[in-house]
Amino acid sequence: MSDPFSRRIRVDIQARIASREWPPGTRLPSTREMVAHYRAKFGSTTLTHSTVRHAISLMIEAGELRGQQGIGVFVEETRDA
Repeated sequence: MSDPFSRRIRVDIQARIASREWPPGTRLPSTREMVAHYRAKFGSTTLTHSTVRHAISLMIEAGELRGQQGIGVFVEETRDA
């Protein structure tokens, strides 16, 4: 079963990338910062760190983001550019 918050987070991150708010190479905010942001944005106190990490891991698997252990998660260069 897919978590609706995870999907909404992924869609929001994709929109921020598409709008160039987060261009390729941009380091994403920490998981802690993203949890606080999305809890406020979605009006949910039940959104968890694992939900944010799940959305990010799906985007890494899809090649949209890349993770560097100990450094952070970055917007991947687009293959179309």
